Amino acid sequence: VLSETIKQGMHKSLKCIDCHQDAEDLPHTANLQPVTCNNQCHVDAQEKFARSIHAKALNQHDPNAPTCASCHGTHDILPPDHRDSLTYPLNIIKVCSDCHQMHNPSKENEWDPGRHMSSYLESTHGEALVDSGLIAAATCADCHGNHEVLKSDQPESKVYHENIPNTCGECHQGIVETYQQSIHG
Repeated sequence: VLSETIKQGMHKSLKCIDCHQDAEDLPHTANLQPVTCNNQCHVDAQEKFARSIHAKALNQHDPNAPTCASCHGTHDILPPDHRDSLTYPLNIIKVCSDCHQMHNPSKENEWDPGRHMSSYLESTHGEALVDSGLIAAATCADCHGNHEVLKSDQPESKVYHENIPNTCGECHQGIVETYQQSIHG
């Protein structure tokens, strides 16, 4: 079953030891070390992830911190434009939402991911994606980034107040041009 899953995915041309170095010596243990994706295949994504709030949580040994597998899957990783891929636009909001709602903080005045996910789903972008199936609608990753997710108070964040026009302008070119020519821009 596992080999059939891999044959369908992005890593079908790889050998097990390309990702599982501890499987090189046979027979290997039943419990292999988690794959880090820190090899030559995903250097750019790893560099971006290393700067992210998700990596910070992982480095602090937060048991809820996402890994590559949390968002992409394991042996079943498919191209992002494949309908069954976890990162396909109609699926990525569920991946983000499931994790963020499950790890909702209980302290008052803290960022409430459950509330933000509800706001997104009720927004024009959320309704276009979920209700209409319009896969060009903005997802969590479009606005917050996919690998380099940063807090909104960091100047490098896509949702830092000064960067929001450019982030929105990635899709809304005409609107951002009008904004930039206005007194606000």
